[in-house]
Amino acid sequence: MSDIINTQEQNGWQQETTIYHRHFTDDQTLNVPGRLHLVDILETTPSRYRTVYVQSSYDTEIDNTRQANVQQTLTELTNGEEQIQVIMRRGRDYGRPASEVKLINDLYNSSIPTPRLGSLSGGGGGANAALSGGGGGGP
Repeated sequence: MSDIINTQEQNGWQQETTIYHRHFTDDQTLNVPGRLHLVDILETTPSRYRTVYVQSSYDTEIDNTRQANVQQTLTELTNGEEQIQVIMRRGRDYGRPASEVKLINDLYNSSIPTPRLGSLSGGGGGANAALSGGGGGGP
């Protein structure tokens, strides 16, 4: 049982310490979110899990460039005082960038016909009476 837990723990840290495709610009240098993620890895990851993984692009030239850029950024961030291993990793990014999530939400919100149900304006009773201000009456 402890082997299963250890494997899950290791996989979780590997997921958290991976720099994904979305963390790179078109010229394979780290973008601002990529640098911030690298800083987060340096500041919060326990030393025994402080290996940085880089998502493979399945293109050797791109992978080598990404790995070198991450190593160079680590050297800059630590002033060369820490030796942190950078390893290529095949795998998927199960998350989405915030800009993509915002775009999906904006498209969803723009496709809702008016009037919206549950809006704060309008009358009427029923389940939304408290929100819409309707459905009152006195004794």
